[in-house]
Amino acid sequence: MNHADISLFIDYRHQGQGYGKGALRSFIDHLKINYPTCQNLRLTVHPENQRAQHLYSNAGFRLTGEMAFGEPAYKLDF
Repeated sequence: MNHADISLFIDYRHQGQGYGKGALRSFIDHLKINYPTCQNLRLTVHPENQRAQHLYSNAGFRLTGEMAFGEPAYKLDF
């Protein structure tokens, strides 16, 4: 299985303006177009970062019930 570790952070001064949502949407589209064999995307979110949890849940990510690096893991199937 191939994987890559990528981090996404939006400066707190620019949060809530749609940048994270747009970046996530663009990244998912990029994966689907350029890596057609990619079947899912997994990520972790700091347990206290409710904004990010909301963003990912609204994008279709679901909790896996697993923890990675002390953070809950989410998964989006394509």
